[in-house]
Amino acid sequence: MFKELPAQLIIGPHEMALSYVIGELAKVFCVSGGCKACVACKQIRSQQHHSITMLAPEKMYTREELSPIFSRIVFLQPADDQHIFIIQKAHCLTPSSGNSLLKLLEEPPAGYSFFLIADHEKLVLDTIASRCVLTQLCHPTVVQNYSHPLLKIFIGDVKVSHIAFLKELETHLPTEQQTTELFKGLLSYYQQIYKQEVKSNTSNLVTQTLVQALLSMLAHPIPSGSSKLFWKELYLRLFFPSTSCANPAKNWSTSG
Repeated sequence: MFKELPAQLIIGPHEMALSYVIGELAKVFCVSGGCKACVACKQIRSQQHHSITMLAPEKMYTREELSPIFSRIVFLQPADDQHIFIIQKAHCLTPSSGNSLLKLLEEPPAGYSFFLIADHEKLVLDTIASRCVLTQLCHPTVVQNYSHPLLKIFIGDVKVSHIAFLKELETHLPTEQQTTELFKGLLSYYQQIYKQEVKSNTSNLVTQTLVQALLSMLAHPIPSGSSKLFWKELYLRLFFPSTSCANPAKNWSTSG
């Protein structure tokens, strides 16, 4: 598989794209094609597999942050062995750091392949994107909707404190109509992640629980003037489920 596609660019929300890549790797390194229980599958999920190098930038990629690629790729791979480099947040490659990868992406040495992950194709350098086989996990307009500051809190890699959330809510409070659209986008996001996890045999209870919580809230229409309370309840439901109100409709109807 990787021999035919030495450089792949996976476009989609980060968690969804990473789940997809993990599923693809499990198909190759797990003797059962992704059983989730063997040592190889556990190592892949914990990012400790010896044949996988995972990279993520602090801010924008520097050449130094890409050095694990250059120090590893000088070694010849044994016949039929594969080593995979996963470049997360490929949209953070600068022209300088990106240029250092061009030859490797176009013609990687035998036994080496690349997965690049990015939120949106347009954010990736043209010189990088043109050398990769593109896989779009969801429609570009759907990905664009995830750029709203509130949604970033719910799909980001870092958990946001309660105080930071309330500050963001005050600054970017959407209307009831906007809230409905954003919430549907959030539900779609986690549903797609869950479907991808099931498809790649990497499903977990956390994602399933999140989808169930969102579906439960979807069953209660948002009353007029309750947008702020809705987002507060959503934050509690997803990050502090034991403290959230059992009946969101009742909570939204309370003025505050």
